[in-house]
Amino acid sequence: MRNKHPRIFQLAILFLLFILIAGILAALTKVDVRQLGAGAALVRGDGLRIPYAHWDSPDTTSTLAHFPPGFPATIAVGIAAGLTPQNSA
Repeated sequence: MRNKHPRIFQLAILFLLFILIAGILAALTKVDVRQLGAGAALVRGDGLRIPYAHWDSPDTTSTLAHFPPGFPATIAVGIAAGLTPQNSA
């Protein structure tokens, strides 16, 4: 016996997969936060600083030391032009 609504089930599965993949791809990683934070700090005039530091540091930010500055500089240009950090990335 054939299923009367196979297309509905296929669309439902496709929709659930889309939601799952979109949720996974939308999550920001630690590296993303570093890059976006360094770009925003550069626009503020603070230099290439990331928005968190070692737990025993008296400062709440630290310098961007593990990555080259090209991508944060590009993000800073977009922020200076009026975009959000996420959109300028």
